[in-house]
Amino acid sequence: MKKLTLLFLGMLLITNCDSDYDNDDNSNVGVDPIVNDVNLENNVNFGQVLTDSEGNTLYFFANDAVGGISNCNGGCADTWPPFFASDLNLDTGLLSSDFTIITRDDNASQLAYKGYPLYRFSNDASPGDINGDGVGGVWFVAKPDYAIMVSRQQLVGQDNSNNLIDLLEDGMQGQGETLYITDERGNTLYRFSNDNNLINNFTASDFSNDGIWPIYSSQNLAVPSIFDVDDFQLIDVFGQEQLTYKGWPLYGFGQDSDKGDTFGVGFPQPGIWFITNNNTATAPETSNVVYDEDADGDLSNAFDNPEGPFTLSEGSNIFISDQQGDPRDVDYITIVVPGGHELSALTLTDYVADNGNQAFIGIVNGSSFPNDANNTGAGDLLGGKTYGAQDLNADILPAIGNLSGSQEFSGPLPAGTYSIWLNQTGPNSKPTFDFTVSEI
Repeated sequence: MKKLTLLFLGMLLITNCDSDYDNDDNSNVGVDPIVNDVNLENNVNFGQVLTDSEGNTLYFFANDAVGGISNCNGGCADTWPPFFASDLNLDTGLLSSDFTIITRDDNASQLAYKGYPLYRFSNDASPGDINGDGVGGVWFVAKPDYAIMVSRQQLVGQDNSNNLIDLLEDGMQGQGETLYITDERGNTLYRFSNDNNLINNFTASDFSNDGIWPIYSSQNLAVPSIFDVDDFQLIDVFGQEQLTYKGWPLYGFGQDSDKGDTFGVGFPQPGIWFITNNNTATAPETSNVVYDEDADGDLSNAFDNPEGPFTLSEGSNIFISDQQGDPRDVDYITIVVPGGHELSALTLTDYVADNGNQAFIGIVNGSSFPNDANNTGAGDLLGGKTYGAQDLNADILPAIGNLSGSQEFSGPLPAGTYSIWLNQTGPNSKPTFDFTVSEI
């Protein structure tokens, strides 16, 4: 009896083992493995890149600056076939929320990643090839970890009546496509003309102005191949990080609501906020303070013997006036713009005054004024302007040149000697001016 029982248990164990194997084997019968429509592949030169289900590299087109629109059609689409997958299966590390579907000009569907339509490249002969990156300076391998991207299109700003106007890279009116840096989703990034190398001179310590010009930061390290990653650094701004490019702190613009908006260019007037691209020069070092009336003594109040002359350096030249007490307090300064250079901007970088008082600045050719302040009229001046807090961070040189009745001028002032008249209209005003000199 004992032998029969052992034999039965042995047969039962064998039967159970055979049954478990069969069940495992049968569980995969008729079930196809899941194939990802978009994969992440590691490339020795580019790191993680997006590919299709067959391993073909996917690309972004910088000209697709506006969300939901592909600008690669006709023959372009033959070279750069649009990519689409209807039932989207994604590799680990990719989020479905980053993918959208756009409708092309021919009514075909195309998949977009973080707002940028995706393409293959016809000259990629084999899976894993990346021959399309950098083509024309506008095609880039699609990656999940770009800190910044680039767009190319006509810049569009707004005039004082909120009418749309075409702008050029320098913020002046004109037509022509411009390549510029954006965040990873195509939102335009800007630089502030009065910032210095790795120094944010705009953001308030309480971030009260961050809503209109928010600082931009990214923990990603990858950049499109037309850039040198070493040109990007993070700086500390009152405890928060901000990304810089060639020393320029990067900002968004609160009035840009959609991908492709560039309303910060020329706001509130040309010469203050600019786009940035790979041709942007390195940000200037800390501003050169030429004269600070608090530290260096009173500026001359003699119209025929101004303080100076001060030969300006290329870049930023700061003059700080401190006019106290007498509401007719005047300061006179003589400056020299050296040969081969021009005075390209005159920016009011700071202004403190009692009761919102305005002040006046006038310019003449030469090393002195013909008359004192009481006897100087517009016709004696090359130009002039009444200014105040409303002109903060604005280049007022164009407005100075437009003073009615003056000799007037347009554009930068060429090399030469000029005298400056600063006149307060009420007690206690302290303006700070940045005379920007550029090589020509």
